[in-house]
Amino acid sequence: MTVLLVRNVGVNDVRVDGERVNEPYYVLKELVESGDLDGVSFPILERVLEELEPDRIVLFATDQDPGSTPRHLKAKDTLYVAEAMRELLDVEVEVRVIRENPSDHDAMLELYGRELPEVLDGAEEVYLDVTTGTPAQSLALALKGLEVEPDAELVYVSESTGTTRIRVGDELLRRIADELLEYGLNDPAARVLSHTGLDDLRTYAEARAAEDRFEFERARELYRGLPEDFLDVSDRLERVERALSDDPVERMAERTRYVLDRALTHLKRGEYGEYVLRTCVAQEMILWTTFSAVSGREPDPDEFVRHASREADWDPKYGNLGDLIRRDPVSTLARYLGDYLEDLTSLEVTDAGRAAAVNALASYYVVKGLRELRDDYAHRAIRITLEDVREALGRSRVDSEYWERKHGHGPDFKFPSEEDDPEAAVEALRECVDAIERAVGR
Repeated sequence: MTVLLVRNVGVNDVRVDGERVNEPYYVLKELVESGDLDGVSFPILERVLEELEPDRIVLFATDQDPGSTPRHLKAKDTLYVAEAMRELLDVEVEVRVIRENPSDHDAMLELYGRELPEVLDGAEEVYLDVTTGTPAQSLALALKGLEVEPDAELVYVSESTGTTRIRVGDELLRRIADELLEYGLNDPAARVLSHTGLDDLRTYAEARAAEDRFEFERARELYRGLPEDFLDVSDRLERVERALSDDPVERMAERTRYVLDRALTHLKRGEYGEYVLRTCVAQEMILWTTFSAVSGREPDPDEFVRHASREADWDPKYGNLGDLIRRDPVSTLARYLGDYLEDLTSLEVTDAGRAAAVNALASYYVVKGLRELRDDYAHRAIRITLEDVREALGRSRVDSEYWERKHGHGPDFKFPSEEDDPEAAVEALRECVDAIERAVGR
């Protein structure tokens, strides 16, 4: 009897010297090409091989176009994890490559619907492993796999409890929810399974993924298509609506909170480069929000250049404004807000504007030490560790009374009591966003 195991390759599948790998594409590519695979292991897959003893494995691995895929997403591609599995495992392994976005539910349903009839042809006993891969991959493998081979068994694997054969229906939904939770689409995903179906879960997952990519128009469209009694939809839709507000300050403030949410998620998952990237992006968004608050204009680079290029608003000795805002928006915006506080621009310095600008400039010093790490990660692909993050944050020494002495208004949020605490830095930025919104609303 031919026993076939079909599974998606995920970022959590591989260990190198017993440790998880944050950027499996680049790390495993180097190891595969050098042939140095002695420290590579696959604890989840090894557990299922031990228990199911398949004759053949078909792996779906991702290898997205580097020209159109951001580097931090390309780093999660699993092609070389699959290649290492083919090299090391004592079983026949076939690798099927996914070029499309693995988080696109429609694309994955189409791809698996096209591939699985050929993959499953001739197999007498089929196991579909939905443990790893993106939620879209797990859904597509389960739905299209059972469509092609109704007698196939779905399995879910845990390093601690082993392989579980799972039932279609509620059990399938619960296991897919585990994938959603692992991916970071947390809180309501598990609760929703008690009274809704696969279509609603898929729509909900799409909406959460759309939020994660800040495609708020798409998220709003998907949420509005869900049943009225769908748990947590009203609260989450309200957040999406604020992120699409006509008020630029409210819109940017809510989007900044989303970025900070993702920064904390990456921190908890040990993805420190992504944490640094998101935290620095959020701080830049705080500066944009404040420019919008003090000027009444859209937080947009072109709008900023048009406004601040006037002689009264930008000193030519600083350099060409258009080049500066493209090359270093954070320093450029901070300099502009500093000039605003000194009454060197054409804008009236109001109490609300002073409070917003002081809070924004203070936020710059909360995460100032991370900017060099951000450049290392974004432009030079340098691996970032927790120790790197702590050391960088610890270099940001802050005089919390400086702004009060100079501008007559101090920050309305507390600096982290422990300057090297990455979670506290995110919370300080979140409080800063709240403070700016309160100031503007005075």
